[in-house]
Amino acid sequence: MAATGLVSVVIPTRDRRELLARAIASCEESARGGPDVEVIVVDDGSQDGTAEALRNLPGVRYLRQETSLGRCRARDSGLAAARGELVKFLDDDDFLASGALAEEAELARNRCADIVAGGWRTAGAGVPERTFMPPDFADGVDSLLRGAAVPTGAALYRKSALTGVAWEESCGKLDDWDFFLHAALAARRIERLPRVVYTWFGHAGQGIHRDSMLDNARAFYRVLDRLEVALGHRNLLTEARRRRLAQYRYKELRVLCRYHRSAFELEVERIQSLDPEFFPRDEELRGVMRLLSRLVGFRTANLIWFTAGRLVGRF
Repeated sequence: MAATGLVSVVIPTRDRRELLARAIASCEESARGGPDVEVIVVDDGSQDGTAEALRNLPGVRYLRQETSLGRCRARDSGLAAARGELVKFLDDDDFLASGALAEEAELARNRCADIVAGGWRTAGAGVPERTFMPPDFADGVDSLLRGAAVPTGAALYRKSALTGVAWEESCGKLDDWDFFLHAALAARRIERLPRVVYTWFGHAGQGIHRDSMLDNARAFYRVLDRLEVALGHRNLLTEARRRRLAQYRYKELRVLCRYHRSAFELEVERIQSLDPEFFPRDEELRGVMRLLSRLVGFRTANLIWFTAGRLVGRF
């Protein structure tokens, strides 16, 4: 059973001993003046001495997967082992903001929130330093269908509200978006904390820089496939939401048109099945493409755009 007043921070790691030390230290500083914290490090088969570095570190519970099973399995293992009433997931190369965890926990308890969504900062090598505030979740499901979500370390979850919610490996680097969506569907209340709660730290070794546009698009559609199924199971997929989901699915269509033509054709059919009268609106920023889609249809408009782009590139 979860311990009332305790917050668990789950950190999956693999061969990042130096960065991990900073992430762990930030947890204590972030909770200062607030709740008791247990840090659960789930080692996904590290070979860099991570185990030895953590052996005598106070306040850290160390779990190890002898062979690498991936960060999603590591996070699920950490969640299962967590004793806290509240749970946060933190990547080993990121770090929490001073005092933020204490504020998140206080808000969760005072407002009986199942999720507290905070702001975040990007920084590091080759990453522009930017600050983001959490979006508005007032419209519930419709907020999620408009893109409302926060990344991994920006959310604090009530463990009891995560029953049946798991990290999905097939969603690739968008696994945090997928997890948040399913947790949000199960949540009774989501609260915003309009301050930076963690830093997403960029560096040369991150997989996100190696992912192709096509890999990202595939992950994007996997997340939306799973969201549609979840909404259907809850009888929440109204006609209006089907139309909105069609708009959302259009977002990465041009990538499929460029890199995977058969997947493009299948996605065109999928969009039309959700909204037989579809033409792009809010997910298409180019006015010329909206006009062209009205004239010749969105499928042909994308093919024309792709063909024109190739011809311009040749000259």
